Amino acid sequence: NVLVNWMGEGVPSSKKGVCARHVNDVARFFRGAHVTINARSEDDLDSDTVYDKVAKASGANFSFHKEKAQVIPEQGQVGSVYQRAKPQQEINVTSRDEFWSKQEQEEEKRIAEEKRLAAQLRRQEELDRRQRELNEGLRRDEMAKARAKSIDEQRKRETDAEREERQQKEALLQEEEKRIAEEKRLAAQLRRQEELDRRQRELN
Repeated sequence: NVLVNWMGEGVPSSKKGVCARHVNDVARFFRGAHVTINARSEDDLDSDTVYDKVAKASGANFSFHKEKAQVIPEQGQVGSVYQRAKPQQEINVTSRDEFWSKQEQEEEKRIAEEKRLAAQLRRQEELDRRQRELNEGLRRDEMAKARAKSIDEQRKRETDAEREERQQKEALLQEEEKRIAEEKRLAAQLRRQEELDRRQRELN
């Protein structure tokens, strides 16, 4: 018996994968198949190819076309255990429907599980993205605060330097004013002394 796993050339790749997973189950369901042939076109079902695979599967070392005819001695009637196949009895329609229903349910569960995992992965990626954005925001805030602090410290140093420089200039100016005032006082005192000396000379 030969089981043909037929997948036409126009079958989508997704269906090919499903068929490949189920072909063994189908072979076990149809008991008695000695050879399984995967076919996509009529060329794959060439009679010579089929005969060759059947011969190899049965262990027979002969060719259907090349072996010479041999004279077989006349024999008496030989009994046979062959029974005509009765598809309606051998193939249980209910079991077959249950089998395909189970396969469809398992396929639906697989698809649902893949969708669930994909959705879970998308949620995790979204959480990771938000966490990265939050961390980057915090890092930018810390950098901005550090920069603002550095600027404030620089401005404070500049202000302190300007104040110290101004104080030094004011101190120098006060000293200069005191020196000038002292020079004026001494000059006035000298003039008064010269005036007194002059008058004293005139009296004498």
